[in-house]
Amino acid sequence: MRPSAAAARCRIPPPWARRAGSRAGRTTRRGRPPSPRPRWAAPPPAAQPRPGRPARSRMPVEEGAAMPSDMNRAPERDRSVADLFGNAIGQISTLFRKEVQLARAELGEKLGDAAGAVTPLAAGGGLLLGALIVLLFALVSLLVSFGIATGWAELIVGLVAAIAGYALIRGGLSQLKTSNLVPSRTTTQLSRDAQVAKEQIQ
Repeated sequence: MRPSAAAARCRIPPPWARRAGSRAGRTTRRGRPPSPRPRWAAPPPAAQPRPGRPARSRMPVEEGAAMPSDMNRAPERDRSVADLFGNAIGQISTLFRKEVQLARAELGEKLGDAAGAVTPLAAGGGLLLGALIVLLFALVSLLVSFGIATGWAELIVGLVAAIAGYALIRGGLSQLKTSNLVPSRTTTQLSRDAQVAKEQIQ
């Protein structure tokens, strides 16, 4: 009896069974058959890298190593210190420039006061000269009229004129003292600015 077509079709194994049988018939180098693995089982992640992307290797970070953020902060810190130092230098130069202008104005005032002191000096010199000339003749004649000898009269008139002239000259010299010509306000302000500059630099 010839088998029917349906029975013959049942005896023929399907393609997947034949592939599985051929795979099961293979042996490894050690003589052991490979363990069957289903098709849906994926290889472990370490054995199957993504195509087109190289595997990333994680480098161990040493202790004390500078991180990129720290390396980026270092130039910013240096730049900020340089900016602060530049601003301090600019402020100091501006302060000294203003103090020089103040010193010029104050020296102008002092020179004006000195010029005003020249007037009493000239007046004192004129009075001394007038005393030597006028009093030498007029007052001496007056004293002589009171019965004083001519020599004594001339001596008295000369001494009075000299004392008056000396008083005027000394008053003018007191206004020309060196301490009065020094710009005290400017020197005080300069010392304060120097102290402020030291504090800013520190």
